[in-house]
Amino acid sequence: MTCKKPVFTGEASERSSFATDSTGKMTCMKTPLLSAAIVVLTGILSQASAQEYVLHEWGTFTAVIGSDGTHLDGVHLEDAPLPEFVYELDDTPKLQRAGVPEQRFTKGRAIDPARQFVGVNVRLETPVLYFYTDESFDAQVDVGFRGGSIGQWFPQRSGGEAPAPAGQLDFNQPRDGSIRWNVLVEPATDDAAQRVFRSGELPCWLYPRYPDSALVTNAQNETEKYLFYRGLGRMELPVTFTATDTQLVASNTGKHAVPQWLVFDLNENRQARWSVRGPLRPGTTSSSVNLDSQPYNADWKQELYADGVKMLMDAGLFRKEADAMLQTWWASYFETPGLRVFWIVPRAQVDRVLPLQVSPEPKQTERVIVGRSEILRPSFEAKLVAGFAAADGREMTNRWRNDRFFPAYDARVRQIKRTAGSQRSIVQGRPVGTGPTTSITLPVGKWTVVFANGVVQTTQIHADGTATVTQSARSAAGTATVKDGFVEIRYDDDRAERWMVGGDTLTVQHWHPIRDMPDKPAVLGTAERIRMPPHKTSTWDDRISSARVGANVRVIAYEHRGFRGRSVELVGSLAQKPGKGNYALLLNVVDGLQDSRTQKSPTQNPETHPLESWNDSFSALKVVAIEGAKGENGDGSDEVLLYENSHFQGASMRLRVGDQIPDLSRLRPNQTRPTELSRRQ
Repeated sequence: MTCKKPVFTGEASERSSFATDSTGKMTCMKTPLLSAAIVVLTGILSQASAQEYVLHEWGTFTAVIGSDGTHLDGVHLEDAPLPEFVYELDDTPKLQRAGVPEQRFTKGRAIDPARQFVGVNVRLETPVLYFYTDESFDAQVDVGFRGGSIGQWFPQRSGGEAPAPAGQLDFNQPRDGSIRWNVLVEPATDDAAQRVFRSGELPCWLYPRYPDSALVTNAQNETEKYLFYRGLGRMELPVTFTATDTQLVASNTGKHAVPQWLVFDLNENRQARWSVRGPLRPGTTSSSVNLDSQPYNADWKQELYADGVKMLMDAGLFRKEADAMLQTWWASYFETPGLRVFWIVPRAQVDRVLPLQVSPEPKQTERVIVGRSEILRPSFEAKLVAGFAAADGREMTNRWRNDRFFPAYDARVRQIKRTAGSQRSIVQGRPVGTGPTTSITLPVGKWTVVFANGVVQTTQIHADGTATVTQSARSAAGTATVKDGFVEIRYDDDRAERWMVGGDTLTVQHWHPIRDMPDKPAVLGTAERIRMPPHKTSTWDDRISSARVGANVRVIAYEHRGFRGRSVELVGSLAQKPGKGNYALLLNVVDGLQDSRTQKSPTQNPETHPLESWNDSFSALKVVAIEGAKGENGDGSDEVLLYENSHFQGASMRLRVGDQIPDLSRLRPNQTRPTELSRRQ
């Protein structure tokens, strides 16, 4: 009798014995022990097929998207390291790679000359599979990854894709990853924590254990509360996004509705704004989000957590699973500044890209995969262009070289340079001079322009189209004209610029001489608007002596100009008498901070920023929102009034959230307004 070797099914498989006949074929030896094993195996499989259990899964697809909606390659670097005991598709031991300086790791592979990745536009982040059962049974689990490779897993698999040869791994080529587990599934017992414990566990590994799931054990006697895998791939996601600095547009080009999606925006001050939306209908449906319709919130974490849990539970997860997923990915999802969208991947898309087969079949299966789309806004892209140009190809001097999305940033910068050469606006994402365009107006105001070659200039654009520019060694006048999708400025010193309009941080292309435009490469730069206060002062002396701080804002005062040195918050701890009306906080700052030293509240750790070493005045300040308060313009709660004299007397100046003065020493006597007052975005 010829037969196949059975898969791992507990102790029964260990009793099977095999021999070869004269032809070399494997045959089963007919022994009483084997017959008994077959009976036991049949009973187990019959029990398993009748076993009713529930299977749940959660995970994430991560992608990086340019402002024009382009899905970028280069997302193969990992967000967080995994424990050393996690298995990898490549054979290179982790301990050998750990000593490599400045080493960065992919989802299962190190970046080294022996392994280069091409065409990776999706990271498959930490899918975990949970079993819920009251009885023990054996299970075989098969997961595929169409268009991708499963590079890491735990516990040890019993089958799956083979490692690719050393060298370049090109995901532009057809690829189908796979993994198989044969495991014993059993309800968790009192000793579950002891059985799953292993040295080297990290928080990202512990959070997924929170649900009350069953234990899974493989042939190597490795036990865990879930099956884990992750990998890299290339695919066309059904949802894409385009963005300006103030607006996001979502489009569903797939065949199935996205039930819910969450837009999240975190600024550099760690203030957040977000909204939960849905559904996003299939087809060519687009949904526009005005990002500025919501203020940034300083006290946002608990409310956002609740919204995230609800969205995941609505998608099908148990409460503890939703908690586990959010806590596992909290730092990566929500603690890094930027604009990102989290959307529930339609189940049909999940089953197509990650086909799952489990034997015996579960009574119920829930698969909640979240699409995580990192959106690059035009202002950030402009900073990337300038930063990469300043590094001039030297990765070690690039400020983003250790960023998890560095290869994707590099890909986007290369795209922008190519499209700039063909006169493509990175704001609209289309060739300038072709097709319909949104209404473009002159960016009237005063701007600081920083170019990639280190040149800094101040440009003033007036409503009548005249423009002036000043540098340390140059001043010129010019004329600004609205073109198709951009503003062109031609100066009287044989220079020209094109400004890509959108938001308060713009991209600028500069040519000298004018005849080089547009055929030769431009010097790229970013223009940031200089904000002036809404109220003039009369005659100032050289100090601010007192201030009124609204209830919904706080002032951060710095010891040195340019927002350097030690800092303090001017909030309620400096109040000297009850407020009246909406002016909830009043404070005296007599000749700076000298007379209020014992009342100052440091913004940094007081051990590293001792207040005793302050000089007798502060030199710069910023105004930011506080505690997620919802003040309205005009009621005084969202503004700061600075006074020339103590006791709130003399000339005054009104500031609002976002205003900042980098150099208070420039508030000279008889000056009607400061020379350097700007809004930081």
